[in-house]
Amino acid sequence: MTKVTIGDTVRLIVEFYDFDGNLIDPTDIVITIENKQREVLIEIPLDAGSKLINSAGLTQIGKYYYDYTTTEVGLLYYYFQGTINGTTGLRNGSFVVMDIDGTGGCR
Repeated sequence: MTKVTIGDTVRLIVEFYDFDGNLIDPTDIVITIENKQREVLIEIPLDAGSKLINSAGLTQIGKYYYDYTTTEVGLLYYYFQGTINGTTGLRNGSFVVMDIDGTGGCR
């Protein structure tokens, strides 16, 4: 599991695929970040400016990111949700935010 220090910015990355396993750009992409108590810290829509760019400077189909600056200590969950061919696609993950002294991530 990824561990970061409070105040750090963590890049959360997601890839969306269609049912045939091909990368696809969904519509209505939203990222939600919650704390251990499942309280929503952020919930915002993403746009084309959130697409990953490859080494040639081109945007990548189906690949998005969100840079989140941590504001509280503990286990955090994140969810990327988007609509793919009329179906909701959901990708999730988690990370631990530690105090400056390296404690407090999983109280």
